[in-house]
Amino acid sequence: MSDHSATDPAYVRELERRLAKLEKTNAVLLREAERRAAQDGGAFDLFRAATALEEKVRERTARLEEAKAQLRDSLALVRATLEATTDGILVVDRAGRLVDYNERLLALWRLPREKLQLGVEAYNQSFVTSQLLDPEGYVRRTEEYYQDPESEGFDVVHLKDGRIFERYSVPQRVGGEAVGRVWGYRDVTEQRRAEQALRESEARLAQAQRIAHIGNWEIDLEDGRVWFSDEILRLFQIDPDASENLIRDGLAQLDPDDREEALQWNQAARDGRTEFRGEWRMTPADGQERILGVHARVLPDEAGNPRRLAGTCQDITEVKRSEGLNARLGRILDSSSNEIYVFEAESLRFVQANDSALANLGYGNNLLRQLSPPDIHGVDEDTFRDWLAPLLDGTVRELVFNSDHHRRDGSTYPVELHLQYSPEERPAVIVAVVQDITERRRSHERLYYLANFDELTGLPNRSLFRDRLTQAIAQARRDDAGLAVLFMDLDRFKSVNDTLGHGIGDELLRAVATRVGECLREVDTFARQGGDEFTVVLGGVESARSAAAVAEKILERFATPFTVGGHEIYTSGSIGITLFPDDAEDADGLLKNADTAMYLAKERGRGTYQFFTPDLDIAARERLLLEGGLRRAVENDELRLAYQPQVDLRTGAFIGFEALLRWEHPELGLLSPDRFIPIAEETGTIIPIGEWVLRQACAQWRKWCDLGLPPMTVSVNMSVRQFRQPDLASVIQRALREADMDAHWLELELTESMLMTNADMSTGILDDLKAVGARMAVDDFGTGYSSLNYLKRFPLDTLKIDRSFIKDIDRDSDDAEIARGIIALGRALQLTVLAEGVETADQRDFLLREGCHFAQGFMFGRPVAPEQATDILRASFPRNSRLVGHTGD
Repeated sequence: MSDHSATDPAYVRELERRLAKLEKTNAVLLREAERRAAQDGGAFDLFRAATALEEKVRERTARLEEAKAQLRDSLALVRATLEATTDGILVVDRAGRLVDYNERLLALWRLPREKLQLGVEAYNQSFVTSQLLDPEGYVRRTEEYYQDPESEGFDVVHLKDGRIFERYSVPQRVGGEAVGRVWGYRDVTEQRRAEQALRESEARLAQAQRIAHIGNWEIDLEDGRVWFSDEILRLFQIDPDASENLIRDGLAQLDPDDREEALQWNQAARDGRTEFRGEWRMTPADGQERILGVHARVLPDEAGNPRRLAGTCQDITEVKRSEGLNARLGRILDSSSNEIYVFEAESLRFVQANDSALANLGYGNNLLRQLSPPDIHGVDEDTFRDWLAPLLDGTVRELVFNSDHHRRDGSTYPVELHLQYSPEERPAVIVAVVQDITERRRSHERLYYLANFDELTGLPNRSLFRDRLTQAIAQARRDDAGLAVLFMDLDRFKSVNDTLGHGIGDELLRAVATRVGECLREVDTFARQGGDEFTVVLGGVESARSAAAVAEKILERFATPFTVGGHEIYTSGSIGITLFPDDAEDADGLLKNADTAMYLAKERGRGTYQFFTPDLDIAARERLLLEGGLRRAVENDELRLAYQPQVDLRTGAFIGFEALLRWEHPELGLLSPDRFIPIAEETGTIIPIGEWVLRQACAQWRKWCDLGLPPMTVSVNMSVRQFRQPDLASVIQRALREADMDAHWLELELTESMLMTNADMSTGILDDLKAVGARMAVDDFGTGYSSLNYLKRFPLDTLKIDRSFIKDIDRDSDDAEIARGIIALGRALQLTVLAEGVETADQRDFLLREGCHFAQGFMFGRPVAPEQATDILRASFPRNSRLVGHTGD
C-alpha cells in the first residue's frame, strides 16, 4: 500500500476509482483481442492476455477489500475511544454540519438522541443555544473558528441551570488538510464551585485573623522565602510594597533577646526540632510596645525532612496586662497541670494546694496543712530557709531550683520548683509552682545514652570509642604496654540493604554486633563507627600475632550464615589492624591507619585482615587524592573516552565501538578505570561520571554520522550504582535526544553480578531500558553465577564472553569448553555472542568454528582516541556507505 494508510477514506475512494477504470480498460482490451484474433487467425493469444488482466483485477480488488476492512477496524477503534472519554465530543465538517458525536455529549447537554441529526448544522440549533446564558457570544465565537479552519481554541460556557462547561476545539485533518472540526465539552461545575468556596474560605480566614489579632506566616527552610498574612503585616506595621526584606524588617522590631530566639528557631527547625512556642516583645513604628504569642510547627516534605516552618502570631498585649491584675490567680490557672501550693513566708505553714499537688504527694488538704515544705523536701527547716533567703531579701524575683518530693508512701520523685514571693498579701505568702521532671531526667539520661552509644546495636558510638581509645593509650603508656585497634567493615552490606531493605540490614548489624562481641573480652572496647563499620580496642596486646588471632576468630564466626527475618545471609568482614606504639601514638593516627589497612583487606579479596604498613599510608594518600579529584573531574574536563573497535569475524568489517573511560589526572597522568571506578562507586560520583560517558558516547556517534560515516553500534559500560539510579531511563533518553541518535545504535553493557544481585528488580529495570529502545549486553559473561531461568527472562541482546576464557582458548580445554557452552547458550537464547580479548588468529579461528561471529581485542584494534577512531572509519568505509551493527548471528 506504499505511502498510504488503508484507513484513509480518500485512499479507499481512489482505489475504487482506479478499479472502475481498470474494468473499462479490461473490456476495451478484450474487444481488441477478439478483433485481432479474427484478423490474424489466432496469432494474438486472447486467452493469455485476458487471464493476465483478470489476475490484475483480482489483485486490485483484494487490496481494495483489505483497505475497506482496515478502515472498518479503525473506525471501530475511533468509536470506542469516543465513548470511553469523559468529555462530550462533537465532530462536524468544515461547514459546521454534524458528522459524529458520543453518548457523553447527549448526557452533558441533556438531549434526546433524535435532536442530533447527522448532516445538520450543529452549533446554532435552539436546543443548544436555549440552555446558554450568552447564546450570542457562543455563536459568535463558534463562527470565528469556522472562518479559520486551522485555528484551535478554548473558552468557558455558562449554562442557565448553573453548570459550567469548558469547551475546546481543534481542526480535524485528513492528509494534512483540515476537513472538519472536533469540539470537546467538559463539565467543570464542581471544580469552579470548589475554587470559589476556597476563595471565600480564605476571605473568611483573613477576616477572622483581623478580629482575633492573629496572623500566620511561613518560611521555606531550603531557600529562605517567607510569606506573611495581611494580619502579620498589620501587627508589624510593614508595608510589603516598600519593604525590601520582610524578615529583616520584622526582626528589627523585636527585643534583642526575642530576636535571638527567633533566629535560633530557624536553625533548630533545620536540626530536627518540630514545635516552638514563645512570647516576644516588640516595638513597631508607632512606638507602642506589644507582646506577641508565637506558636510554630515544622512541616516536613514527603521524605520526612524539615521543609517549612509555619506559625502564628497573636497580639496578647491586653491578655498579659489582664494577667498582671491577678498574678496569683493567673499563675494557678495557667499552671494547673503542675503542682501548685502556697505557704506562709514566716511560719512556712501550708495555706493552699491544688489537686495535682495533693494527688502527687498522696495527702488530703487537711493533712497537708499540718505539714510544711521542709517535710515534703526531706530537709530540716534551717536548710529550707537558707534556700528561700535570696527570694525573701529581694536578690531574685523568682527562685528556681531542683529538689526531690517525698510522697506520703515514702517514695520520691524529682521536681523543679518556681517560687515567687507575695509580700503584699497578709500574711505574706510564697507561691510554689512545681513540675514533675521525672521524664525530663529520663530524657537527660536518654540524651547521654544517645550521645555515647549507638541506638541500633547498643555499642559505644564513635564519640565514646574515641574517648575510650584515648584512655587506653594513656594506660598503655603508663604500663609500657601495647594495644591494637581493629577497623572492620562488612562486605557487600549495601547489597543487603538494597535487596532486602533497611529493616533486614539493621537486624543484620545487630546480629553482627552480638556475634563479634562474643569474640572479645570484657575489657576490650567494641564500638560501631556508623553504617556497617565497627572498631575494637584490644588492650595489653603483646604482639601482632595476638591481634591477628582475635581477627581470625571474628572472621571464623562469619563462616556461619546469619538468619535474619527468614533470610539466610552470608556476609564477611574486612578488617584492618594497627598497633600502638609501632604504627602511631595517638587516637587519630591509629584510627586512620586501621581504616587504611581495612581498605587494603577489601582490595585483596574481602573476608580477610591486613596489618597497617607505611606503604599503605602512601596508598591511602593516593586514594584521598583520587577521591577529591573525582568530584571535579567532569567540570575540569579531565575525563576521556577511548574507542575499541568490534568486528564481524566472518568479513572483518567493523560493526561498532566500545566506549572505554580514561581519566587524565593532572598529577598522576592517564588512569585506567580500575584505578578510580571503585572509588567513584563508593562515593557516589559515578552517577555524574556515568551520565557524562553516556552523553559523550552519543555525541561522538552523531559526529561520525555528520561526517558521512556509516552509523554503527556504540557500547557503554554501566556501573552498579548507575544501574540502580531511579531516573536512568530518563538520563539515557536525554542523551539520545541531545545527539539525535536512534536508540538501537546504543548498547548498554551490564555485568552478571550486577543483574543477579536482585534479579527481580533487575528485570524491571531492564524492561524500562528496553522500552527506551537501547540494546542490552551482559559483559564479562561466565565470571558470575547467572541463573538460566533469569537469563531467559531478561530482555537481553548480547552475551560477551569474558577475556579470561579467550586468553588460553586454543590450549586450555576447560576454557574451550566454557566458551563452547556460552556460544551454545547464546544461540539457544537467540542472543548475539561477542568474544572479548581476541589477540591471535588461533583464537579467532576457534571462535569462527564454534559459531561465534563477533569479537573485539588487540588483534583488531586497541582502544584509541575519538580522532583516531574517526581516521580508522574513514579508511575502512567509502563515504555514505551503509553499515548495520551486530543484531544477531
